[in-house]
Amino acid sequence: MSLLTINHSRSFLNVYIAHQILIDGHSVGIMKGEKVSFQIPSGQYDITIQSMIPFFSATQTVQIPLRGETILTFSEPDKWMDSILAIDILFFVLTFFITIPSPWYGAYKVISDGFFVLWIVWMWCIRKKYFRIRISHKSQSSIAEL
Repeated sequence: MSLLTINHSRSFLNVYIAHQILIDGHSVGIMKGEKVSFQIPSGQYDITIQSMIPFFSATQTVQIPLRGETILTFSEPDKWMDSILAIDILFFVLTFFITIPSPWYGAYKVISDGFFVLWIVWMWCIRKKYFRIRISHKSQSSIAEL
């Protein structure tokens, strides 16, 4: 049996959102923190990291060695898009309380709506490869008993 460790690297605003872990299409559990480890037999597996919204996921084929530790690290690559969208949503909420003068409000709506459409298209295009996954292996050194 080998050890499989799944790490969630820093997420947007350091908030760890729960993700579902699937091995060969079967749900293993929900990852709520930044790290989870479990024993797994050696072999080749398709490991899927899926957002709690089933729309966003990524799958990686992983070869688990007979001994040692396999570390799978995933992260969201769209931090900058999410940051701009968060700022846009903040401005949208502010428009309920603050009146923007006529020419600037039109410019704001064109930019805001245009960015939102670009964000939707971007999310649709990368939905099956949403997470960036890296794999590394640590070999377990054998210690001979005397």
